[in-house]
Amino acid sequence: MKNLKHLFLYTVEFYDMVQIQHVFLLMRSSPKLRSLYIKVKREKRQKREVEDADGMDLAQRREVMVASVVHCLQSPNFMDMVLDHLKTVKILGMVGSRAELEFIKLLLASSPSLRRIEILNTAVNDPKEESRISRVLMQFPRASTAAQIIWT
Repeated sequence: MKNLKHLFLYTVEFYDMVQIQHVFLLMRSSPKLRSLYIKVKREKRQKREVEDADGMDLAQRREVMVASVVHCLQSPNFMDMVLDHLKTVKILGMVGSRAELEFIKLLLASSPSLRRIEILNTAVNDPKEESRISRVLMQFPRASTAAQIIWT
């Protein structure tokens, strides 16, 4: 892993804490990582939300899972990560969840060589929501003054 320069991850689920921890383990274990490509797994919506044994429907359970991912990403274990060589990030299919935004925030804060984050073919179809996400992204602090966020 110490010579890995390009990492392509397909069907990443940002509500799955174990999966996100593994993504960061891969990144941390790759000190020469220069580019990261992530394809977000899209959720299949069910017509009827079925409650589980706890009385929570799928949407409520997913929100609890996203909250734990966000909490995990804000922990000191992740905040001290430095990705010295990461220059480009491409994320395909983002929906703008809190976990996705926190992931991008962490990348921006820990990548002093970052030049570009491209968010491609988002799953967001509402112009107001796109505008809100864009505003949030632009406010994140960056370790690299040259880092650009491109939304297409």
